[in-house]
Amino acid sequence: MTGGATGIDGFAQANAPASPLSPGTVTTTGPGAMLLLCAFAASYGSPDVYTPSAGYTLLDQQTNGTNSIAGGDAYHVAGAPGAYGGAMSSSLDYSGGAVFLVALRR
Repeated sequence: MTGGATGIDGFAQANAPASPLSPGTVTTTGPGAMLLLCAFAASYGSPDVYTPSAGYTLLDQQTNGTNSIAGGDAYHVAGAPGAYGGAMSSSLDYSGGAVFLVALRR
């Protein structure tokens, strides 16, 4: 694993029927875990802009849902051990898709 990560602390996945796309929660065992949130939606519209929940920073997004599956990814650094969730909102209300949340241990 790169970037100082020593392993996966938790993983959640869901098939979300509508925006916001939420995978559920993961539990971290130590401070400083990196939380990665990824969403892929079958929006079939463009542009489909993605906004992560509060505390997450958007890394990248594919907004052209007309020609491909749109989606986005974001990160958050956990301050303390515990349960964490997150969600990605799509600007197109009818979007549904897969969403993942991974906690990387440091």
